[in-house]
Amino acid sequence: MENKIDFQKRFKQILIGSVAAISIIGIVVVLTIFTIKGTVTKNGLITNSINTITNEIACERAFLLNAWSDTVFVKTGSNTEYNMFMENAATFEKSIATVREDINDEFKPTLDTISKNFNIIKGDFLQIADLIKKRGFKDLGYEGEERAAVHHLENSPDIADKSLVLTLRKHEKDFFMRKDKSYLDKWNDTKAKFFTELYSIQDEQIRGSLLQQAQIYANTIEKIVQVEEQIGLSKSLGLRGQMNSSTSIAVEALNALKSAMEVKTNSLIRNVIISLIMVFLLIALFLIIGLNKFIKPVFQPMEVIQSKAHEISEGNLSVEFTELEGNKMIGDLINGFKSIVVKLKSTLSQIEDISAGKQKEEFVLNSDHDQVGVVLNKIIVQTNKLNQEEAQRNWHNKGLAYFASLMRTNDNDATKLYDVSITEFVKYMEANQGALFIVDGEEGKAEYLSMKGCYAYNRKKFMDMRVEFAEGIVGMCWAEGEPIILTEIPENYIKITSGLGDANPRSIMVVPLKFNDKTQGVIEIASFNKFEEHHIKFAQAVAETMGSVIYNSKINLKTMELLKASKTMTEGLRAQEEELRQNMEEMQATQEEMKRIQEEAEAQNKIINGVALVYKMDLKGGITYVNDEFTKWTKYSAEEAMGKNHSILKSGDKYDSVYAEMWESINNGKTFRGELQNKAKDGSFFWVDAIVAPVLNANGKPKQYIAQLFVINEIKKKEEDMKQMLEEMKAQEEELRQNMEEMQATQEEVKRIEEEKKNRKG
Repeated sequence: MENKIDFQKRFKQILIGSVAAISIIGIVVVLTIFTIKGTVTKNGLITNSINTITNEIACERAFLLNAWSDTVFVKTGSNTEYNMFMENAATFEKSIATVREDINDEFKPTLDTISKNFNIIKGDFLQIADLIKKRGFKDLGYEGEERAAVHHLENSPDIADKSLVLTLRKHEKDFFMRKDKSYLDKWNDTKAKFFTELYSIQDEQIRGSLLQQAQIYANTIEKIVQVEEQIGLSKSLGLRGQMNSSTSIAVEALNALKSAMEVKTNSLIRNVIISLIMVFLLIALFLIIGLNKFIKPVFQPMEVIQSKAHEISEGNLSVEFTELEGNKMIGDLINGFKSIVVKLKSTLSQIEDISAGKQKEEFVLNSDHDQVGVVLNKIIVQTNKLNQEEAQRNWHNKGLAYFASLMRTNDNDATKLYDVSITEFVKYMEANQGALFIVDGEEGKAEYLSMKGCYAYNRKKFMDMRVEFAEGIVGMCWAEGEPIILTEIPENYIKITSGLGDANPRSIMVVPLKFNDKTQGVIEIASFNKFEEHHIKFAQAVAETMGSVIYNSKINLKTMELLKASKTMTEGLRAQEEELRQNMEEMQATQEEMKRIQEEAEAQNKIINGVALVYKMDLKGGITYVNDEFTKWTKYSAEEAMGKNHSILKSGDKYDSVYAEMWESINNGKTFRGELQNKAKDGSFFWVDAIVAPVLNANGKPKQYIAQLFVINEIKKKEEDMKQMLEEMKAQEEELRQNMEEMQATQEEVKRIEEEKKNRKG
């Protein structure tokens, strides 16, 4: 009896010790589960940080692309891309701060590297924004000062030849468009020539004013060049190069941190499983020690039990106790061992099922004190949650990859792209019906949504459908730019039809297809099943991809139109160039003809009466003699002309100063020669090359004047024709230059769009 009491006492001690050990290990396992949960949360924050910094890169690129010509930003220092960058920066800093609060010291250097490079990115972005604002656009900032100065020079009437100003403007635009310093060297060379020309202006006041404006123009160009160089003439230079380098380092560090945290999570899960196995191994160890202490001295069969227990401790759960079944003293102990073996087998089987992912449902607890069962159920719940999240992530990522490939394959055929996209999207979402609407409309008119594709029960229903802005659920989704989820469907809103009848859907999802915060279209799907949160997130992600592809499709169409227009413009320019060449040849022929006529005119000057109008005047200008050519051209008879003042021939096209100059010359005994337009008696006009010379007396004083007038109507007519032709050619040359610059800008725009398209596909 005393041995039995001692046996029970020691058995209770061993049992209490085993329960305590199990409880301690169970607590450790629970704490480990919470640690796993915290690590998973950190992984999510790190993933969000990676997505945030990716969004920052997109915002930065969009800002650098648009801010140069954004008048709102230059005035206020803020625009959509700038605000989005700052919002993403705040989100990123908050995520990193949350991760830092309870992360291990081993990861803090990596976080320090991420924070350091992020601060560099943010600081460089703010510097670039400030520099762009200083640079200005149109009438603002440095560019505003430069434009005001150069316009003053271009419009100044005191600069006869504007070619150097135009050349300066051309080199300036070439540098700003191509970021090539060779154009800056050409600009500096032209600037030196231009300043030399300004210094040659005689009027000191005009020269000073023009030099002042030219210096302002040169100084502001130098300021703008300095801003461009600080920002970076290419992606690898200046603040842009520094931002790109810091971004690469930060993203690489985030990915490394994410990988390390995932390794840690897997290690913790493995430790939990090992700990559970250790629980049962420790129980077996406690039993072996207890049995060895108080059973063997009393009962010899305990040696057999010890041997069996040793086999169990070595992992052999197929032991039998048949030779001890007749011993009533240790019958309960033997039954306890059998129960332990059965429980160990069951628990190991359960652990194997959990590890293999076969056990999804929670175990039924053996009692209210079944701590092992509680721990196993917690592991099952956490594992199921992790598996479900992983399955949803795989479903999400697989779907994104599938639709990206699908859209990339069909992006050259818009009709097929819309049809395939809505069909496959409805199937992948396990929905029953869907429609794809695209923003459409002619330029200058109100836009609307047009149905481009639909799907229902694997049968296409082609129909024309137009939705105005803010009209119905689809129109409201377009207007608000946010997804709309309906779970309470109006009775007559939509029906899902099959061969057996029709019924209302259980859930409707309407998602905007957005790119750069602008809605490109709307997708609507209906299902008999309720859309879960991961369905909504996936739909939004696919919608972003669709929005980008639709935008690119529109850009491709516009690009083709631009290429066609560019081709037409090129052919027109070639025709203009040929016409200009022909005009140049005609002008050269005309110049040769003018030279020949001039030579003939000089020869004819030797013949006086036969080809020239000759008349004589007294000292007061009264006509005293005329020849036949005079009467022929002036329509005055000799009798009518005699005694009249020679001013009867004045046409009124010359200022009196010309005639004053003539009288001054002949009164001083000098000969006057010049081209004059005379007026005949009948009011007709004719041009003459006039030579007026004094006839001197013995004292060297004029006593009368002789005028010889050579009619040069044909020469003047050809000069006028030549002048008009030169003006037309100059206008054509200017138009040709502008067309060439526009064509070059168009080709560069097309090239930039194609490069952006390749980058998005890459």
